[in-house]
Amino acid sequence: MIQGVAFESNREQVHVKLVDTALFGGECNDAQLLNETLDAWQAVVDKREQVEDLVRFLANFSFNGTCAGGDRNCVGGPAPALTVCVVDNDCVPALGGLCKDPNTGATCLVDEECNHGGFCNNSLYNLSTTPTPQPPPLRIPFVDLAENGAIPGAHGQFIHVLSSELGFVTFHPEAVTDAVICVAVRDPEAERDYQDGGYITDQALIFAMASYRPFGIVTIESPIVSEVFPDHVFTHVQTEIVFGGSGLSLSVNVKLVHSAQGCEGSGSVPGGESRPLDWVNSLGTNASVKMTITEQITAGFQRAGSVWLKNRPPIVIGFAPHVMFRNEPTEVRLQGSGLGAGQKIKLVYPEAGCRGPDLLSAVHDEWGVAGGSHASVVARLGGKRWAAIENDLYANETTYSRVAATLIVGHSSEEELLLCLKYSSMANGHVAPGYHQIGAVTVREPAVTGVATQQLYAGHMQELALEGQGLRSRDALEVRIVQAYCGCETLATDDSCATAGGWGVRVLPSGVASALVRAKVVIPEGVSTTGRVCCRFQGQAWTAVGEIPIGLSVGSVRVRNGAGLELDEIIEGEPLVVELLVDAALRGGELVKLIPSEQECRGTCSLAGALDGGYGQAINASGVRIFQEGGQRGGTLTAGGSSYLSPVGASAWPLRKPFVSTMQPTLLRARTDTQVAVGGRGLATRALAAWITTSRGSSCGAPSSAWQLQSADGGVGMAAHTRITLTQTGLYVACLRVSGVAESVKIGEVFVEASAKVTEVLPTTWLVGNETAMLLVGRGFTVTTRVKWVRAEDDCDAEAFPGGSERGVVELSGAANEALTETFSLEADGEARLCTAEARGAEYNDTRIVVVVREWEAPLLLYPAIGRKSDTQRVEAAMTRVVPACAATWQSAWLLTGPGDFVSRDTPAIVDWQDTFKCWKADEEVPPTYPQGVGYRPPGEDSLGDTIFVARNACGGDLTKPSRSPAADSVPGGEPFVVTPDMIVDVTSEMCGGSQAVSVQVTGANRRATGVEVFLTLTEVSKTGEFHRICAIPRGFAQSFDVAGIDLKVGPPVLVGVEPSVVFAGMRVKYTLLGLGLQPGDQVKVMDGELYRACLDDNASSTIEGGASIVLSANQTTSFMSSIEMQLLSPSTHARMCYRYRGSEHWEEMTSKTQLRTSGYLYGYEGNMHFFFGEIPTPQGAENRVLGDNQTISVLAPRATGIREQETVAREPFTMTVDGNGLTEDGRYIVVPERVGCGGTANARVNLVQDGSGTIEPHIQTVEGGDSRAPAAVENDAEDNAEMLRQCSGTALLNRCRYSAPSTDIVELPSGFGVSAIGVARVCYRYHRAAEYAEVGVIKILPPYITSATPTTDVLLNKPFVLRLRGRSLASTDLIKVVKGLSCSASISSRPYFMPLNVTDAPTNSLASVLVTLTGPGDSSLGTRKLCYSFDGGNTFVDAGFTLTVVSPTVTRVFPTVLSLTAERRINLYGNAINEGDRVKIIHASSRCQGTDDKEGAVYGGEGRLLDVDVKLPSDPGLEQWPRPVATSGSAVFLLPRTDAATVCYLHREAASWQPVLGADGNAVQIQVVSTVEEALALQKSSASPRAGGGSQRSVLGALVLAGVGLLAAIRSA
Repeated sequence: MIQGVAFESNREQVHVKLVDTALFGGECNDAQLLNETLDAWQAVVDKREQVEDLVRFLANFSFNGTCAGGDRNCVGGPAPALTVCVVDNDCVPALGGLCKDPNTGATCLVDEECNHGGFCNNSLYNLSTTPTPQPPPLRIPFVDLAENGAIPGAHGQFIHVLSSELGFVTFHPEAVTDAVICVAVRDPEAERDYQDGGYITDQALIFAMASYRPFGIVTIESPIVSEVFPDHVFTHVQTEIVFGGSGLSLSVNVKLVHSAQGCEGSGSVPGGESRPLDWVNSLGTNASVKMTITEQITAGFQRAGSVWLKNRPPIVIGFAPHVMFRNEPTEVRLQGSGLGAGQKIKLVYPEAGCRGPDLLSAVHDEWGVAGGSHASVVARLGGKRWAAIENDLYANETTYSRVAATLIVGHSSEEELLLCLKYSSMANGHVAPGYHQIGAVTVREPAVTGVATQQLYAGHMQELALEGQGLRSRDALEVRIVQAYCGCETLATDDSCATAGGWGVRVLPSGVASALVRAKVVIPEGVSTTGRVCCRFQGQAWTAVGEIPIGLSVGSVRVRNGAGLELDEIIEGEPLVVELLVDAALRGGELVKLIPSEQECRGTCSLAGALDGGYGQAINASGVRIFQEGGQRGGTLTAGGSSYLSPVGASAWPLRKPFVSTMQPTLLRARTDTQVAVGGRGLATRALAAWITTSRGSSCGAPSSAWQLQSADGGVGMAAHTRITLTQTGLYVACLRVSGVAESVKIGEVFVEASAKVTEVLPTTWLVGNETAMLLVGRGFTVTTRVKWVRAEDDCDAEAFPGGSERGVVELSGAANEALTETFSLEADGEARLCTAEARGAEYNDTRIVVVVREWEAPLLLYPAIGRKSDTQRVEAAMTRVVPACAATWQSAWLLTGPGDFVSRDTPAIVDWQDTFKCWKADEEVPPTYPQGVGYRPPGEDSLGDTIFVARNACGGDLTKPSRSPAADSVPGGEPFVVTPDMIVDVTSEMCGGSQAVSVQVTGANRRATGVEVFLTLTEVSKTGEFHRICAIPRGFAQSFDVAGIDLKVGPPVLVGVEPSVVFAGMRVKYTLLGLGLQPGDQVKVMDGELYRACLDDNASSTIEGGASIVLSANQTTSFMSSIEMQLLSPSTHARMCYRYRGSEHWEEMTSKTQLRTSGYLYGYEGNMHFFFGEIPTPQGAENRVLGDNQTISVLAPRATGIREQETVAREPFTMTVDGNGLTEDGRYIVVPERVGCGGTANARVNLVQDGSGTIEPHIQTVEGGDSRAPAAVENDAEDNAEMLRQCSGTALLNRCRYSAPSTDIVELPSGFGVSAIGVARVCYRYHRAAEYAEVGVIKILPPYITSATPTTDVLLNKPFVLRLRGRSLASTDLIKVVKGLSCSASISSRPYFMPLNVTDAPTNSLASVLVTLTGPGDSSLGTRKLCYSFDGGNTFVDAGFTLTVVSPTVTRVFPTVLSLTAERRINLYGNAINEGDRVKIIHASSRCQGTDDKEGAVYGGEGRLLDVDVKLPSDPGLEQWPRPVATSGSAVFLLPRTDAATVCYLHREAASWQPVLGADGNAVQIQVVSTVEEALALQKSSASPRAGGGSQRSVLGALVLAGVGLLAAIRSA
């Protein structure tokens, strides 16, 4: 939108373009090109000047010379030309030759002018022969300076003018950049004169094309596609692909490509080639294109851009019906995806199957077809259809196609058939061609199951409704009605029982429903019975389907009087309307009569038993007969029939005598003819005459007079009147007498007075000098009554009040209780007393009524203005502008035109509330520029007691016709009310304010200006051309007066604005409705804004989801504003707000009655004042222009823009915080592997087509734990949302606003992601109507890991210990192992090999312990082990990042250390971890413990051997836990035959090398072998420090042993 001044709609002026900011440094004009163009123009100008100077020079220069160099030549005769001669004879004179001189010296310009070989001696010869030089034309080739730098699609355009200050221009930019908005004022008509044939002919055109000025910068973004629908397509089926987003236009091209190919290349899927969009909505948020994909794909499906291209047969998710009936054409409907494209369905026998034994049968249309059936081509049943899908984690909505075909089966008995669908006749990938089974259909016999009609009547053709199934069968259906005592089977041979129908009566199926059929039957007259209904289909037996009563009655009866009042009692003599409510058509001529209730309806005589006037008379075809005299009960007799019958439900009505309920007047004047009116029933009817009688006393005795009543209502009997004249004064009794009744009935009393009596006079306030009539109220007035006025303090015989002399009566009311007098013109102010006389010249009587006479002062009502205007006050278009009293500085009294377009229209009254009021003392002081005829003096008269109302047409200010009810013609809501003190307001500052105010002197003193503040709600819409008036009835007046000449037009309440005008789908928003005359009970709803006349046509299917009708509530609604809460659910839509005010039957467009462009539009302005909303809190900048769209709400798709969390650990509870715009609780989130893009289609569907594919798998794969879920917490507060969204509309407009609703979703994954999800994953979001998921961001899913382990140093091998771990997301299914090597694939050192964690702090899962034993090679020094961790149950192990230093088990003591030769001796080893498998050997002292060989270095008999250990290891130490506690000792038996010095070596289980056993001193433990046992014992004892005593025994034992040893040695040596 462009705002400025002096825009003209009939000419092009303002030219706008968009220029890339990067081209000219933010400027609009190409300075370089401008200079080059100006240089080219100047070059032409300079050249022209040069040539023009030369021409001027040459114009004053002579080029002439003289001839020279010629000879005498022969001329004529035979001599050749240029023959030189001297004399004539040289030239043969006889033949005419002469010798002539040359023209030497002659003036010449060129040589040809000189003869005889001469030449012209002109030195400027070349100049003389060159044409006069011409200056070049003043023009240069056209250079389009205006379009230079313009962005493609945003080239210069002239604006479309909306008003003198507002215009707009539409661009479709094709570049993504920042652009300068450049504006120039140009004159295209003049510029056409500045160019000619592709040339610039005036320098003014150059400057015009370079006169652009920058007016701001706009950012141009690429079109954004936020959704695509549907989410898959089928080959060979035309599919409309719908896009949602922003910035879409018809210039946008789309294509479908294979996902592996990418969009950058030139290829596409066959049928999905690049093409422009077919349709784009006006917002650029919705677009569509139609494609038919033709590629045959062998795989199941492939990704094509953002659409799934499927190569499957149709997905049939359901069909109907499942039951058909013989010979009934049945529409079979299929629902699913990919249906259409010439597919066929058929019904086959189950034994034949859909496919038959071979391929030929499978594709053949006639294979196995059921009898009477045939294959039928399906047809589409319309466009896409939204259908909710239950139990779907991947899509909430999808598009189903629906197709149908008509099938018929000629089976004669119930049977089940197969329904088959033919997808293709050719193989398509893995899909077999031909028919495939969809399901089974049961075929049944058609049957009539019941009778729907409740009653039949004799003598008429009537419809008999039959219920059943398959009633549209092509088999003919016959219907007969027989007597109930007869059976239907008799119809086969005998029709004597038939009461209706003939052999030829049939019911044809054309146009009837399958479950209901109607037959035409005729019951003969006079039949009253119960009939049995018999039916049969062609070729079948008759069957009874039900019974039905057949009667002669024609229904119930209703009675009304002549006025249409339905009666519960009947009045004698009163005309009576009898109406028969019939169930069958009447032919007319039926008879009805009235009889007393004690009689019965019977016989055929129309007079027998009838009441007077109630004899039998014919009724019309509508069943109506009017009896002029009452009755009690009715009956009918059909023409030519047998007898009268009682109507159904007939009852007796009480019969009453006529009576009087009201009588007026009851006060009469003696000897005066007075009309008396009575009301009641049965009065003055045609049948009965009635009189009013009067008598003195208290009862209806002998009457003194009787007056016959005359009907006042055309003989209905409810109103009558008569004229009565009574001569004596006093009380009378009035009675009613009816003809034929002897007694009279008292109806009231009347009082007769001697003279007229005045009880009230109108008006009670008179104006000096005004011709005013007087209305007398009282009784007994006559045409001779006289009245006059005297001063209040005088008697009636005094001189008359000035202008109040005697007057007569000119008009009497019918009851003589009101009289209108001739007019008076009272000429003095003060008080006057009213006197009356019976006739001219009679004595005047004092009425004691006094009136006020004062000067005229026009009643004034404070003019309706902002804040005080009636709620629905409207001004008729094109009416005269009216300036209110004392409001001379108003800039605008009424806004009669739409903003800036100068089109008069019916529009809200909007005034400028910033201007003050000024008043002047006299009218002549009012400046001449102000409207004349309007008072500018402040009011001061007290208005208390005045009556104010709004008249429908005119106030009725005729002073000659005073009225008791001058406000009777008020409009609803504008009824009269009396001004009370709380309505009086001081308006001196408003009515007389301002810098030019002049104090007004009234009666010598300053007076305050007061006004009446009133609030009206006019509730009835004015008729076309109807104007209302604000009227005042001054206190004491009997007339109403027009206030300030205000014309009012009550238009319907109108909705003129809604905030916010842009929302996000699914957001709860509290909308603010702005309007005029809004009331509780009004309704609003939201329709599809793209549909023509969406509001006016009131099509329920056009209602946008979430925009159903809402009734405005009382606590949220004022006349100008209301609040509602809605949650619009359909994104990328143009939502149109519709309005229906309370009492209206029709919906209307918002602002349809005002045509103001204020809905969604904000016209550009600066500062704090807005043209419609007034003062707003935030100053506005000039860049604020039109935002939103007229009368609509733009519903944007919610968008998730990012997630705050960047990583998480698998299995650890994870909470995502998602930021976005318009996020709601209806959104869904999934997490997919990085290799899988967001997108996806509907969840698994069961394909009913048996093609071997079974269940269709989901089209998108989530990571473990990343399945679809809704947010756990979301900010969706209606008021908060409205506060954000209103920042770009209405009173809450912010400068440089952007439409957004920043919101946050909290998505909880209590169990986190599974370990299979470890890696980078995509977070995808789908709002509730999106067909696919969109990527929000990526997160890293880290594996569970260990952060610390203890202990990690000096771990003893072969001894179980508790390893304590700390980490993230540890689990009892996790395993560890310890290896010896650089990677976790090295040899396992732990026992058991794999150990599960014991998590000790669930659910935190950060602490765990494990019992582990480390084994493997070791030595006397430190060794190392690597800790490996598996979070997936042992499938993979990763380095936990910890190295364990280990030490080998050690032996710290050996016993005994002294051994005897050739004697077996058990040596015990003691250490820190002795286990099964440990070994010991004894080696020579000179050898070293090394390697693993048992014999290396060993003494004879000391070879390595296993230790005997009491604690046993498990049978499989690598799979079972090692025992605790570990053994600390073990032993082995040695027999050493030599006395060599020896040491002990120890090899623990799985050790890498023998290790020496060291003693406490750090040296190797020595083994001493001695020759005798005694010596061995002695040495051992010595080394062991044996206790005292016992030595002799040991010596003896040693000797014995030693002797034995020696003997053994001798034997061996021998």
